[in-house]
Amino acid sequence: MPIFMLFGIYSTEAMKNISPERTKKAVELIEKNGENYLASEKIRLQGLFARAKGNNEEAIKLLESAQQIAIGMSALSYRCRAAEDLAELYRSQNRIEDAERLIQMAH
Repeated sequence: MPIFMLFGIYSTEAMKNISPERTKKAVELIEKNGENYLASEKIRLQGLFARAKGNNEEAIKLLESAQQIAIGMSALSYRCRAAEDLAELYRSQNRIEDAERLIQMAH
């Protein structure tokens, strides 16, 4: 039976309602099935989850890592998604110039 995973843009509020067990299961499935092309998305989701739990330092590290992995994969859409999430986090910290520079570099 095939397994399908949906990845998207999630608000911080929406991420608060996602169970840690479900997130862990999704990450485990990606790792188990060797879905290397989803590595950036896996780390991006972990970053969003860290942010939703109030761990902004960890979220920044994970989102930066997701962006770097996407760059290494030449995966522009994944890079943009990670950059947009990181920019949103920067804006929430009043780091407007960092957010704008990040978005300009990603697009």
